[in-house]
Amino acid sequence: MSKLTAHVRNVLASNAAILAEARALFPDARARNLKPGQDWFRIENLSAEEATVYIYDEIGYFGTSAQGFVDQLNGITAPKLNIRINSPGGDVFDGVAIHSALMASKAHVTVHIDGIAASAASYIAMAGDNIIMARNATMMIHEASGLVWGNKREMRQQAALLEKLDGNIADMYQMQAGGTIEDWLALMEAETWYTGQEALAAGLVDEITQPDEDEPEEPDVPVARLSLAAFNYAGRAEAPAPRIAPPVPEPEDTWAWTMAMNTAANKLTRA
Repeated sequence: MSKLTAHVRNVLASNAAILAEARALFPDARARNLKPGQDWFRIENLSAEEATVYIYDEIGYFGTSAQGFVDQLNGITAPKLNIRINSPGGDVFDGVAIHSALMASKAHVTVHIDGIAASAASYIAMAGDNIIMARNATMMIHEASGLVWGNKREMRQQAALLEKLDGNIADMYQMQAGGTIEDWLALMEAETWYTGQEALAAGLVDEITQPDEDEPEEPDVPVARLSLAAFNYAGRAEAPAPRIAPPVPEPEDTWAWTMAMNTAANKLTRA
């Protein structure tokens, strides 16, 4: 597909390498026991034309693994895929795997940020071909974090892996919004929060909706774990205003200018 440019393919390959490294260093020993009637995502409105995936909880900490999510995603053959997000994030590696799967999907992916897209949920949102955010919703970007128990070598391995992850995640924001990797790394280090309007100004979303527009039907999934306690700020109202970089000016059309000069020169030569 056209969205799989050389840059995107490089990012996906880098993501795959990081995930392989993470699995080798830190085998997944988490319990995957589903709670009755619950999971952190749900697929609804499945038809031949479109499907809707709700991510309305913490990603990957219980229930279905990222691989299980990807397997179900790959089973959707509809040409239109809606991803609706209201999540504080979750497992960083699961988030990277889900982003990669959505980027590689043949469907046209429209992401709707209905409430909050923080941490891993924010860069999952970057996989959308079109990203729509409610005006009163919030987005948060920050550095990857993790826990490790071991000696100094294992601590260094974890630190090196987190540094790679930060670079790849910054690249996801850059692919959507432009700017430089260094800019996004600085914003991630600061833990930056955005309203819908601020995310639009930063280029992180393509459009925003008014509070009474595009109201989603509530999925049959209880949402009881949306906690911001792990973050430095308890939401956008508690955080400083984000630094919005000025848009990078478009380069001058030097090709057209050169062609015009060559045409003029040819006319003079013929004269």
